[in-house]
Amino acid sequence: MKVRFVIPIRHPDGVADRAKQLAELRQTLASIAAQSSTEWTATIVVNPAQVLPEIPERTRVRHVDLPPNTALAAARDREELMTALQLDKGQRVAAGLDDVEADDLVMVVDDDDLIHRDLVAFVASKPRCGWVIAKGYWWRSGSRVLERTERFNDRCGTSLLVPPHYYGHFAGGVSESDAIRELASHKRIFDRLPKQAPAWRPVPFPAGIYRLQGRGTSRLQIAASAVGAPVPRPPGLRTRLAALRRLRLMTRAVRRDFFGAA
Repeated sequence: MKVRFVIPIRHPDGVADRAKQLAELRQTLASIAAQSSTEWTATIVVNPAQVLPEIPERTRVRHVDLPPNTALAAARDREELMTALQLDKGQRVAAGLDDVEADDLVMVVDDDDLIHRDLVAFVASKPRCGWVIAKGYWWRSGSRVLERTERFNDRCGTSLLVPPHYYGHFAGGVSESDAIRELASHKRIFDRLPKQAPAWRPVPFPAGIYRLQGRGTSRLQIAASAVGAPVPRPPGLRTRLAALRRLRLMTRAVRRDFFGAA
């Protein structure tokens, strides 16, 4: 059994700050490459024009010729927006799973998130099932503190490790459009499969860092605002005060566990 990381990267024309994206992707790849177990491979799915950092071992680049996601700008409501997002991302994920094995675990990783160095070692040592990351951290780039959360998977897409046959894309029984959208979402799969053991188990330690972004920093957020869709935003003052007890310092151990740095 191997963990198959898939990192789908949107078309370069949909990125407002390409230098920032490149720096964050470099951190994501370092986080994956620092896994304490070698039972993993990774696939970065990109358009040929995408600029990439140095590619770690056990990582391949899968080029796709997908157009810019112009449907975002044309979306008239939240449903059309989510459809446009998921169809584009789902096609990229599907391309990254062209050689997936039946006994693999699939983890879709957004290009700015970070994962714990022992995640692969943990799931590889346990009976095979679907895993949900509910414990993790919110973090703003450059900050010296993180906020612990028990609801990581409510907000972050980098929160599932999925046996391929859980997905309608491989199991069948759903439309092609629904299957592709399910690959792009960390929530749609639970419309078909109950979010209960033995199908799913929680990872028992904080296993991911979700990078908070400022409002309006990407074309995606601009499109979301235009149709009134919810956009992740920095916590307000009241929320911050209530969350003080959940704050953790950015220690050397945290950098080792999530950033691949001693």
